[in-house]
Order: sequence, then structure tokens, then C-alpha cells
Amino acid sequence: MITISAEHSLARLAGTKAFIEAGAGVAIVALYSIARVADGVDAGAPMATMPLANPCGAIIEGGLALTAAGDGIVNSTGEALWCRIFNRDGVLVASLDVRALEDPPEAGEVVVEQRTMFAGGIARLVSAVLE
Repeated sequence: MITISAEHSLARLAGTKAFIEAGAGVAIVALYSIARVADGVDAGAPMATMPLANPCGAIIEGGLALTAAGDGIVNSTGEALWCRIFNRDGVLVASLDVRALEDPPEAGEVVVEQRTMFAGGIARLVSAVLE
């Protein structure tokens, strides 16, 4: 079993934060209503995207807490099952499970106001903590 020091953990989180903030565009959380696909596999158009702030969040005890820059617009009706985070250059950072506020914490790392969304509606990021 590998264990890392608290200092190493903080350095890893700082590296993740810097990677999300790399580039000239806007970092996003992209929500998908299809079955999760492997990293590197095209998932098609997301059902919704939510912009991340710049800086993208803060390192807190236990992880990197991401901050939304605002709400996103839902492009297609469906249930948000998982998401991908893309940095400011559009490079994949991570794929994560999505849950609603009322779902148990173990159901997902990214929390949205509600998982069932309708085209033309608003997608709101409640919280996202990368550990």
C-alpha cells in the first residue's frame, strides 16, 4: 500500500489546480446523460456545461473545492449521470460521478442542484471536491 504525506497531497492538489487553470479559454464541467465512457473515448455533446471560475477554486482540507463562474444552459433533456472537467485549453482533467443534493455523498463527487434537467433550463453546480 502506498501512502503519501500531507505535504505531497497538497502539492498534488496544487498541480491539479494549475492544470485546470492552464490555457486561455474557460474551464468547464461538462455533464453527460449517456453511460459513462472510458477516458479518451468521445462522449459526444454534453447535455450541459457549467463554466468554472478563474481561479477555479481553493485547496481546502481534504481536496480541491471547485467554484463555478455561473450557471450553465442545458442543451438536451436527460439525467446527469457523470461529468468531465476540461481545463481552459479544452484538455480533459478528470471524469467524475454526479449526484443531486438529496443523494448520499458516496453517489458522486460533483453535486448539481438536480440531476434531471430539461433543454433550455439551467444547470447549477452546487459543489465539486477533487481529492
